[in-house]
Amino acid sequence: TYKCVNYIVIGVAAPPLQGDINRDGAVNVSDLVTLQNHLLKKEALSEEQFSAADMNTDMTVDVFDMIRLRRQLIG
Repeated sequence: TYKCVNYIVIGVAAPPLQGDINRDGAVNVSDLVTLQNHLLKKEALSEEQFSAADMNTDMTVDVFDMIRLRRQLIG
């Protein structure tokens, strides 16, 4: 006999790592360069990148986020 089994798989993306703007799994100088390029209007950020770049969670990405990312990198 056969049994019919139906499964629904729902994928839920993990929230972005704060500061990991380029989504490579690490927070490093490459993320800082990506943020600087965004602030200089050379590069647009996706929604996920924007969320990761908003270091102070004020719903905007600006120089204050860059300062926080620099401080995080310096450690």
